[in-house]
Amino acid sequence: MSNSLCSQQLTDFLTAFPYEKAMAMTLDDYSGLASENDNYFCRWIEFKTKNLGGIRGGSAYKYGIYRIGDGEKTAKTGLTGNGYAWLPKVGQTFEEASANVLANVKKIIKAAHEGKYEEIDGIEGFFDTFKWKIAFLYSNGGLISIYKSESLRYLAAQSGMIDASKAPISALYRHLVSQRTPQENIWEFGKRLWEKWEEYDKRTRYYIARLSYDDKIVKAVSENRWIVQQRYGVQKDATVTRLLNVIRKIKENDILLLTNEKRIVAAGRAKAFLKENATHEAKLSSVTDSKKHEFFDYSGDVFFSDCPCYYETLSANSGTEDTWGQFINVEKWEFYNPDSEVTTSGLKHKVKNSTVQNTIFEVDSEWGSVKYGELENKDSGLEIDQPEEEEEMDGLKELLAKKKNVILQGAPGTGKTYKTAELALKILGEDVDGFETRSELMKLYRQRIDEGRIAFVTFHQSMDYESFVEGLKAVPVKDENEKVVGGVSYEPRPGIFKTICDVARGCTNPYVLIIDEINRGNVSRIFGELITLLEPDKREGEVNEVKAKLTYSQLDFTVPSNLYIIGTMNTTDRSVGSIDYAIRRRFAFKTLVADRTVVESDNDDTVRGLALPLFDSVKKFLDKHKVDMNIDDLMVGHSYFLAKDIPELNMKWEYEILPLLQEYYKDGIIKAEPASSTIQGFIESVN
Repeated sequence: MSNSLCSQQLTDFLTAFPYEKAMAMTLDDYSGLASENDNYFCRWIEFKTKNLGGIRGGSAYKYGIYRIGDGEKTAKTGLTGNGYAWLPKVGQTFEEASANVLANVKKIIKAAHEGKYEEIDGIEGFFDTFKWKIAFLYSNGGLISIYKSESLRYLAAQSGMIDASKAPISALYRHLVSQRTPQENIWEFGKRLWEKWEEYDKRTRYYIARLSYDDKIVKAVSENRWIVQQRYGVQKDATVTRLLNVIRKIKENDILLLTNEKRIVAAGRAKAFLKENATHEAKLSSVTDSKKHEFFDYSGDVFFSDCPCYYETLSANSGTEDTWGQFINVEKWEFYNPDSEVTTSGLKHKVKNSTVQNTIFEVDSEWGSVKYGELENKDSGLEIDQPEEEEEMDGLKELLAKKKNVILQGAPGTGKTYKTAELALKILGEDVDGFETRSELMKLYRQRIDEGRIAFVTFHQSMDYESFVEGLKAVPVKDENEKVVGGVSYEPRPGIFKTICDVARGCTNPYVLIIDEINRGNVSRIFGELITLLEPDKREGEVNEVKAKLTYSQLDFTVPSNLYIIGTMNTTDRSVGSIDYAIRRRFAFKTLVADRTVVESDNDDTVRGLALPLFDSVKKFLDKHKVDMNIDDLMVGHSYFLAKDIPELNMKWEYEILPLLQEYYKDGIIKAEPASSTIQGFIESVN
C-alpha cells in the first residue's frame, strides 16, 4: 500500500476517533452493540485500518469484551451477560468487565499519545497485537505498525539489541525506532522491517514431535502423519490450546523430528492435506475458540484453511486411546530407525516460543538442522513394514463393508480398473487371492456382470436422474387386444441404479454397483433426493432407515444394505468439477498411486533397465513443474511403464506417456512441456 494511502487511512481513523472522543467513548462506541453501522472502535482497529498492520485471526477475546448480541448464547471459557462475552480475568460481572476494559483502553491511548510506552507493557485484558496497534494509532509516529512480539524480537535482535529475547515490548519499539534513518517516513521504515521479517519467516522451522508408544510410532510412520495426542474434553483446555497454537505455526516443508523418549527415530517434512480430499472445511482458530473438536457429523475429514498441514478425521474422533482423530500430514518419514542413537541432548535450551512439556514444539533451527544431519548420517536403512498388497486389499474390503460407498481415485495408469474389479469380487465373497494372472480375475469379473451381481455405469456430463434412477418412456397406446390405436402414453422406467437396488432387495447375497469416472457427472443432480439414502445407517432395515418417494412412479424407495457402490475418479482431470462435500461425506476415498516396485518386478531385465529411469525421470519432471497438485495425484501410473520389450515401451512413451504429459501442460497442471520426444532425450533433459 502506498505511503499516501497509509497516511489517509490513519487520518480517516483519527477523524472517526480523535483523541478527545476516544478518551470519552462509551461501551457502545467501543463495540457497537446498539449501532446500526460498523463505525465503532474495535471494527476500525481490526478491519478498517487493516493496511496499517493486520491483527486478524484468533479469538474475539482480544478486545477484552466483545458483543455477542441478544439471546442465550454462552461461551465455554468466558462469562456472558447483557449481550457481551469476556474472560473472567477482565471482571466477574458485566459492569466490572466493561468498566475495566474501557478504563484500560483509555490508559493505552493516553500513554501512547504522551509517548509513555512503558506504561502500556503492564496493561492487561487484551491481546498484545490489539493493544499495541491501538498504541501505534495514537503514538503520533512514535511507534511502527508491526505488532507481533516474535517479529519485534527478531528484528530488534538483528539490529543489535542484546537482550531482545527478554526485553519488554516497549523497549523493543524504542530500539527499533532509533534505527530509522532521517530519510525514511514511518511507512517506509515499517515496510523495510516487515520485508526483513517476512524473508526470515520463510525459513524451514524444526519441531520436536513426540510419540510415547512404539505402536503409535509404527502407525504414524506407516501412514506418513503425526498423531496429535491431546484433545478438548480429554486433557485440560489450557494444555490443548497451547499445543494447537504451536501446530498453527507449522507450514508446508517444515521438518518434524519424530521422538520417542530421548531418541529421534525419524524425520519428515510437513505436507499440506489436500483440500479436495476433505469433506468439511473449518479454521483451527474455531477449535481453540470453542474448545471443542466437533464438526458437522462424524464422518469424513476436516481441512483447516488457517493450518493446512493439520487435519481431523471425524470417524476416529472419539478421543479414546486408540482413536485419536487429529493429525499433521507428513510428506514421508525418513531415516526411520527404532534403535536410533540420535538423542535430544542439548534440547533444554533450544525450545522456541513454547514449552518442553508439549508433545510438539519448535526448536532452534540450527540445533534442528544438526540433529536432522545426524539422523541422516546414522540412517540404518530400516523402514517400517508396509502392508502387503493382499492385506491392503483386505483392508479396503473392510472399509467398503463398513462405509458401503468407496471411491478409488488416482492418476491414469495407477490400476483403478483392476483394483475396482478385485474389490468388487472380494465384497461378493469370491476368493481371488489364488489367481495367478490378471485375465483369470477379469474373466470372473465379467461373468458376475453377466449374472447381474455387478452392475457397471460410466458417468458423463449428460447423465441425469432420469437415466440413472427413474425416467419416463413414451409407449404407444394399445387396446385390450394389444393393438396400437394411436397416441402415446408415458410410463416410469427404472434406470440402472433402481434396477440393481430392486434386484438386491430381499436377497442375502451382496451386489455391487460400479460407477466409472464418477466426477464426470453432476452427482448431486444424478442421485437427486436419494443421496441421503446412501449412508450406511439410512439403508433399508437399518436403525435410521430413510425412505424417499420417487419422482415419476411415486413409489417409496430405499437403498438395500447389501448393495455396495464403488466409484472411480481421475485425480488429474480438470475438465470437470470436483466432488462436492455432500457427496464426499457419504463416500470413503482411497488414493491409488504409481508404484515403482511394480515397474521393477513386472518387467524383464532389459525393459527394467530403461523403464525405471523413465519412471524416475517422469516423476522428477512432474514434481519440478507441478502447479498446485500433490505428486501422488499427478504421477503417471505404473501400468504405462510395463512392456514386454523395448519397442513396446517406446510405443507407450510416444503414444501414451508423452501425450499425457503434453495434456497436463495444456490443462495448466504443469508449467513446462517435455523437452524431448524420445525416451533417452527426455531422461537426459530431466537429469
